Amino acid sequence: MTFDPILAVHRFGLGARPGEAGRVGADARGWLLGQLDGAEVAPRLAALPASEDQVVAAAAALRRRDTAALQAQVVSMFRAEAGARALHRIDTAQPFRERWVAFWSNHLCVSTSNALVRLVAGAYERDAIRPHVTGSFAALLLASARHPAMQLYLDQTASMGPNSPVGRRARRGANENLARELLELHTLGVDGGYGQADVEGLAAVLTGWTFVRTDRTTPGHFLYDPLRHEPGAHVVLGRSYEGDAGEAALTALAAHPSTAAHLARKLVRHFVDDDPPADAVAAVEATWRRTDGDLRAVATAIVDLPQAWDRPLSKLRSPDDYVTAVGRALGGANDAELLLRALQTLGQPTWGPPSPQGWPDTGVDWASPAAITGRVGFAERVAQVSWDVVPDPVDHADDLLGALLGPRTREALATSRTRADAVALLLASPELQRR
Repeated sequence: MTFDPILAVHRFGLGARPGEAGRVGADARGWLLGQLDGAEVAPRLAALPASEDQVVAAAAALRRRDTAALQAQVVSMFRAEAGARALHRIDTAQPFRERWVAFWSNHLCVSTSNALVRLVAGAYERDAIRPHVTGSFAALLLASARHPAMQLYLDQTASMGPNSPVGRRARRGANENLARELLELHTLGVDGGYGQADVEGLAAVLTGWTFVRTDRTTPGHFLYDPLRHEPGAHVVLGRSYEGDAGEAALTALAAHPSTAAHLARKLVRHFVDDDPPADAVAAVEATWRRTDGDLRAVATAIVDLPQAWDRPLSKLRSPDDYVTAVGRALGGANDAELLLRALQTLGQPTWGPPSPQGWPDTGVDWASPAAITGRVGFAERVAQVSWDVVPDPVDHADDLLGALLGPRTREALATSRTRADAVALLLASPELQRR
């Protein structure tokens, strides 16, 4: 098996920056796996407001129902967070790690369709996702489910046991949203062997999970509130849980065989092919089960799949990955607002998936005629203001794409009327739109 540096930067990364394939050198596998050792120092992300401050602001606005103050906080914090993320993806020297972060952020997604989630979505990705993507899946799942963004998105803050002290006083009961998505999307999968009774049982187990203290005066991060918890024993997949047992229940879900099968298939679809090869799925699933969901080991297993290195680029980049690839192809970007507007126009606004299923991950979902026309228009607009950073479009394409550059695209670049036209053709080319 040959670990091609060009394939490494496109299939596993975010698209090539000028000279990147040369910097990868002969050890493409080592370049990829080295990105999984230790967290990346990301100055753009480190300069953002403290996540604790954002959570406190969200809780305070929720408590006061202060619409004007909340709106101002939402606009300021979201632009800072989303813009820093977009620029970081273009700048990063660890694109495989960033792809890995994006996969898990989308798998365990929240959506800014909820205004309060919009306020803390960036904090969620930074604090619940990034620190855990090379640890255990159980730890990642727990951090996600406990974060205020997920609890707000799936209405966990409104969930309480109907027989708990708070539930009896408020005459309210358990909300099943978080429990349902944990089973159906985050772990076992829709065909993973659970039923409605398991959803109800898990919802009862999770009653008491919140992030605002019961006296409503000291907002903060995750809190288990026994006054909201449904008393008694609750059964999930044949196991009984009582008291503050949410962590135990999620740990069991993370270790379930159906979770390994569900996520192995989803990972191979993301990194290899829209139609995941069965033998590749089996190899990743075996690693998952052998290591009990060690995500660094799972990432290594994906890098070591022969199927990932023996086929041409077949995956159509999502709009987020495409906009990032364009910025990387030009050597960088500094206009975060332009990038965020492009993502909105192309149909993938930052942290805005249409449902808890997250953004789709197959070409058919992104390849409508209107969507491709939108990408061409974006490439043309970018080329008009950035063509001068590309002295020779053919040489630039060779550097970025190597043997992936097709003869038709090469000829079109060489015979373009202007350099701006050639740069637009390169940015809109099939080769740059695929990974």
